[in-house]
Amino acid sequence: VLAIDNSNRVVVERQYRRGVDQFVYELPAGWVNPNESPVDAAKRELLEETGYVGKGDKFFEIYPQPGFSSMKAFVVILNIDNKRDIESRDFDETLSYELVEIQKVKTMVISEDIRDMGFLSALTIYEASLEE
Repeated sequence: VLAIDNSNRVVVERQYRRGVDQFVYELPAGWVNPNESPVDAAKRELLEETGYVGKGDKFFEIYPQPGFSSMKAFVVILNIDNKRDIESRDFDETLSYELVEIQKVKTMVISEDIRDMGFLSALTIYEASLEE
């Protein structure tokens, strides 16, 4: 979920990942439940992980590892305001998040602070969608 507010700040999560044994910058994400659209899943995950309510219906389908798997992933672009539904946020000690200005996000990519493939894909799709 690439969730962005009216001040061009993106919701960025930081979470420990065992596979690389370090904290990784990511976007909110999760699974699409049966009978749930990718957009509805994205809104649910954003709310559960951050307490933010997302609005929008733009999504894109990608193949994370087409050489190894038939799995599909979805990049969903949502707009948020700065209000949060605090009651809905799940608590997770290994997950933190903040709103980061889009220009700083780009700097974090160049400095290799952001290396998550899903994050990089979503950012590329978001930037391309602005050019339409």
